[in-house]
Amino acid sequence: MTEYKQALIKSVRKKLDSWPEDQEVVQHKELYRFLQSISETAVVIGLDRAGDMAQLLIEQLHEIDEREWTKESLRAFLNPLLSIFFFLLKNIQV
Repeated sequence: MTEYKQALIKSVRKKLDSWPEDQEVVQHKELYRFLQSISETAVVIGLDRAGDMAQLLIEQLHEIDEREWTKESLRAFLNPLLSIFFFLLKNIQV
């Protein structure tokens, strides 16, 4: 695993760990920017599956009215992406 892949995985994990504790809710635009960043970066560094899932979630965001995301709703929405990153974490030492 390249250092770029490890860096992205660490960054995603850090953001997801800090979001629910740093603030009560996550704004729609902030979630969009987070997913856009993953989508763009993951494809460039060879994490195509994660990039594709992030893009799919972005498309779903377009169908959802702007809102605030609670810890529970955020985790439920991001679950498919979290599963991919969990698999990656399980198979490497980050």
